[in-house]
Amino acid sequence: MLYEIDEYLLDKVQDFCDEFTKITGRTKFFMEKWVLVTEIVFVLLFCLLVENLITISFGGILVGMTVAQIILLEKSEESFLETGKLYLPVLNSARLHNRIFALLVVFATVTSCMLVLAVLPITFFIDSYFSIITAYSVCSFVETYISSCTPLRPRKSKLRIWSERFVGSLKANIPKVPLGIPTNI
Repeated sequence: MLYEIDEYLLDKVQDFCDEFTKITGRTKFFMEKWVLVTEIVFVLLFCLLVENLITISFGGILVGMTVAQIILLEKSEESFLETGKLYLPVLNSARLHNRIFALLVVFATVTSCMLVLAVLPITFFIDSYFSIITAYSVCSFVETYISSCTPLRPRKSKLRIWSERFVGSLKANIPKVPLGIPTNI
């Protein structure tokens, strides 16, 4: 059952990445980098709020690993744009186990949240760092699926095509007025 859910989610994310590339002209690497930057922000926010040396050390290691992942992603994007081949093509098949594990974690988190919501008052979630940890988990989940997608080659975006058509129609319909000193004074 988890395999079917995983395949369904991967198909939807692949369709979203393809549409994103068609509309904006950017590859899936752009989205993946910004999700990783968002993960870094959540880790730093959590470390600043907790103020525990062990948590800050763990957060520093996590930020370092995420920055290394962004650098590797940059190399992968450069290679893809130059050759049309992925820098790490193994990632698409090797990420299957990570995606299924992520599905299990999300299902376990949702189930435990439902149980906890039934027992604890809502002020527990406002006073705790539960929302930051949940947001980080969701970003990690999204990044895992985006990284498993096969990117399209970048091309001229639909937005650029629409804007060029608009500017072209403006230039065609606006009368040309000579610049200079008016002669009818």
